[in-house]
Amino acid sequence: MDQDEGLGLSVSMDQDEGLGLSVSMDQDEGLGLSVSMDQDEGLGLSVSMDQDEVSGEQTEKQIKKEFEKLHQFLREEEEARRAELRMEEEQKKSKIVEWIELELQSLSDRVMEVEGEMGNDDVTFLANYHSTYRRAQCKPSDSQLNSGSVIDVTKHVGNLRFRVWEKMKDLCPYYPVILNPNSSHMAVSGDLVGASGSARRFYPPNPLQKAANRMVLGSQVLKGKLNCWEVDVGNGKNWTVGVCTRRGAESNQTQPLTPHNGIWGVCRNGDFCDPVGSWGSRFQITKPLKTLRVKLIQRQDFNNGKKMWTLSFADASDNSRIVSLVIDDGVGREFIPFLIPEDVNSPLRIVPVNVNTVTENKFGFFERHKEMMPLYFMVFIVLLMVMMLGFRALFTSQSAK
Repeated sequence: MDQDEGLGLSVSMDQDEGLGLSVSMDQDEGLGLSVSMDQDEGLGLSVSMDQDEVSGEQTEKQIKKEFEKLHQFLREEEEARRAELRMEEEQKKSKIVEWIELELQSLSDRVMEVEGEMGNDDVTFLANYHSTYRRAQCKPSDSQLNSGSVIDVTKHVGNLRFRVWEKMKDLCPYYPVILNPNSSHMAVSGDLVGASGSARRFYPPNPLQKAANRMVLGSQVLKGKLNCWEVDVGNGKNWTVGVCTRRGAESNQTQPLTPHNGIWGVCRNGDFCDPVGSWGSRFQITKPLKTLRVKLIQRQDFNNGKKMWTLSFADASDNSRIVSLVIDDGVGREFIPFLIPEDVNSPLRIVPVNVNTVTENKFGFFERHKEMMPLYFMVFIVLLMVMMLGFRALFTSQSAK
């Protein structure tokens, strides 16, 4: 089927070299698609499309959307500040008008009093002249005017940008993990913090990734010895959350999810949670699990002098432990968080954290200093022995006297 200026479609089949099927579609300015199928080599799919242009348009759209939220917030905040200033101006004006009315009334009373004195006979007027003159020369007090008529500039302008920024923290959440939409064919949300198995996606799929790739990776390698993030699992009962090495991220398309392949995590199937690659220690979910807390902590093993990592999963509502895994440090091992959403209607989302909350606050003293506990214990024993020797020497000296 062919059209002069529109769509072109051709189908061919060859049986000599196996089954072959090719479909080509061409438009003057648009899309090119080719599909080939061969019995010997399997199925091949190639898409010739300006992928960068499509991805760039979606990214630009998301950037405009995020900045529009900031602009709208700033416009509303500016209007609120100006409305507050106008309200204070009206209050100051009403106070000034009230003060003027009171002073006019006071002045009117004095004029009437002077006129009354002037109506007396000459002898009485001359006798009361000095007191009448002093009352007539009395100036109105402006203390009330000075205290209530001036705009409080410091209230409206002082640290204005900082106070606006403090209110912006609710509008600008911080996510400890950002997802990479190019790492998987699963749908990633526009703000890069949610993933689902839905067919509707904000960013186009990466043509360099195989369709079998279900693992949505984080955009950055975890840094530091203490790492903590939370995942909103909603009502989903089929998902996998964990960390992997770069080798594990590259091999997850064809290799099973096991620690041997550089993948550690917890997999929920219905009412049970299992460590990835190990089905011997199942944990039964007895209450609704809405938010999963993940902690990755590096420790020092004093028994063999090696470093190791502890990967733990807990219910964020009460910090009850679900699964805890021990990972050998290895040589130059770097970990990347990942999500695998299985339920189409229950996406997984990274939970934002308070920008004022220091990450270490989520870790207890024992978690942060567990590798130093043997040293602390030794220091305690030494101090205890020194104190005992001191008491013994003191007791011996007193006995000798």
